[in-house]
Amino acid sequence: MAAIRSNDNGQKQFNADEAQYHGGADPDWSKRDLWQAIEKGEEITWTAHVQIMQPEEADPAKLGFDPFDVTKVWPKKQFPVRQQPLYHS
Repeated sequence: MAAIRSNDNGQKQFNADEAQYHGGADPDWSKRDLWQAIEKGEEITWTAHVQIMQPEEADPAKLGFDPFDVTKVWPKKQFPVRQQPLYHS
């Protein structure tokens, strides 16, 4: 099973300088931002999506890739993305 999680409250895009800062000098920025939003009483929700592969479908020779290689993306036509219930903080 492949799991995909997305924040329903939108995304913050960083420019190159901000990404460098938050990735190196302040790597806990996203955790702190989440906790601050929760402390303010903001509703935080995520939508989870999964792709399900049966064990007999996991043959790398048939797929043309190793399904356990985290650098590979499973084909959505073959393994549809299914939405799971919302999770709230």
